[in-house]
Amino acid sequence: MFKSLMTMLSNWEEEGMVEDILYYHQILCQGEAMRWVRLERPGWQIKSTDQTPDLPTAAHQSQEKGVATEQLSCGIPLDGSDSQVAGRVAGHPYVTQATFADGDMVIVREWSRGGKSALIGPLSPSESYHTRKGVLPHNAIIGQLPRARIESTKKDGAGGLFMAQFPTLDEYVPLCSRRCTPIYPKDASAILTMLDTSPGDCILEAGTGNAGLSMYLARAVGPNGKVHTVERSSSTSEHAQLVVEQFRRGVLMPSIVFHVGVLGEVINKVAVSIDKSLATVLNAEKPLAEDPEQTWKEQGNIVAPLFDGIVLDMPTPWTQLPQIFGFLKTDRFVVCYLPSISQVIDLVRASRQWPLLVEDVVEVDWRSWDIKVAVVRNPDPLAASDEAMVCRPTHTPIGHTAFLVKLRKCGAQ
Repeated sequence: MFKSLMTMLSNWEEEGMVEDILYYHQILCQGEAMRWVRLERPGWQIKSTDQTPDLPTAAHQSQEKGVATEQLSCGIPLDGSDSQVAGRVAGHPYVTQATFADGDMVIVREWSRGGKSALIGPLSPSESYHTRKGVLPHNAIIGQLPRARIESTKKDGAGGLFMAQFPTLDEYVPLCSRRCTPIYPKDASAILTMLDTSPGDCILEAGTGNAGLSMYLARAVGPNGKVHTVERSSSTSEHAQLVVEQFRRGVLMPSIVFHVGVLGEVINKVAVSIDKSLATVLNAEKPLAEDPEQTWKEQGNIVAPLFDGIVLDMPTPWTQLPQIFGFLKTDRFVVCYLPSISQVIDLVRASRQWPLLVEDVVEVDWRSWDIKVAVVRNPDPLAASDEAMVCRPTHTPIGHTAFLVKLRKCGAQ
């Protein structure tokens, strides 16, 4: 019983992550009722209780008894079967915990094989989501655990069953509200690889758009890194900030800094916002030079290299590269997102006059397959089973999105 939970606590204890004597856990009983159990050392003995304990705040230490308690919402059935732990222990972000709350964005799926799904929210007690199987009040979702069964209502009383979950970033980016076409997950993952992004990096992005790539970058650089994203349209930038705020309660917002303006005109302001000492070198109100070509020739690496990577999602990146070249660290990368091959050709031609090496030009394909069990209508009487596996590409259209051009900075000269 509780094999997954026991293994998790034992591993944390061996690694020195658990210093507490006692834990309270709220568990899910067969997807229906909530119940409390108490876990005590030594051996993490399980003691059940039907009463809700008076819990202190997370990571609170009782100085009188040396006891720490913490509330966890754990999806572990009482029948002893394994299930993924859905609780959060303070300081251990790889374990998640949350019930749906007012303001959350939620993926709702029909409780049937092949059922439809949709992104709804922000959740509000006064709102409802209308489906082909009836009305799903937000109030029926608020307070529930992820993957809980939720029933819709119809006038005739015959509603449908749904399952709610928090959206992954791959689900959220294509489904969230948009002002422009986002950079889809297949391209975003390739860009992260081409940039060789690591936790703690400082990345410059030009062309915030819908903030899809901004969120992927923010998750890659982590809480100790920063993504400075520049968008020329103030309304688009404001919408992008709202999109980021609504994903997982704004968990990625601290890692993203939004700027408004044309990249070549605001790059100095961005640099000074990162390193105040550059204010004596740079005039934050003007570009580095009137002639972009003269900028890198005269100033190359005079300005302090600040960025571990640069992403340019704009029609003519070769007009901006000379002005931002000095802010990129040597031997690091620029990735340009270009829909047209003619743009790629223009960029490659222009890059010959700069110390930038064109390392790669790629187009990313992503093809999903449908693998499932099907029942044979007229099975062979001698066959061992009337089931067969269906293996085929899904009917999702595969289309071109963009070319990704990877440039490496060789040096100032």
